[in-house]
Amino acid sequence: SYRLSFSETLSTMTDKFGGFVSTSPLSSLPHDPPLTLASNCIRDFFGPIVQTIFDSLQKCGGFATLPALLANVRRECKRIWNEERERLVVRGKFKLQRARGPAINGFVTEASSIRAALLVLLQHDVVTVEKQEGSRHVYTVHQHRARLFTRYPRIVEYVKKVMDETAA
Repeated sequence: SYRLSFSETLSTMTDKFGGFVSTSPLSSLPHDPPLTLASNCIRDFFGPIVQTIFDSLQKCGGFATLPALLANVRRECKRIWNEERERLVVRGKFKLQRARGPAINGFVTEASSIRAALLVLLQHDVVTVEKQEGSRHVYTVHQHRARLFTRYPRIVEYVKKVMDETAA
């Protein structure tokens, strides 16, 4: 009997990474290594939904208002439906997922999830907010701060060594 080699097995598999998706629905294309590194650091520390919001802000040019951010994420992540399915969902007979894929892969369309992910980015200073004229708030992303997350354990270890255990 003929047995496939490891590389042949990988080339014939439909899901080479066992279901793990390393990019969000809004990841940078064409490939930008510093931006991809920042995006993957966000995914490692906060999960795929926060990564999707980070990538959406990057796609909007690095800054956006909340309505623009919501519109961008929903446009990229929503499921395409026919009119009959839309009518059933709007009338409330069925509760169907509005996203194209599962939330575990970063597909999100609900405003509450998008706001929660934005709040996580704000709390960790990856995103800052500035108030514009009127009542508009503009969110600005700082990808260099996202790339620093991999250094935090090293910084904490240094503080423990220099100061003491309670300082870290």
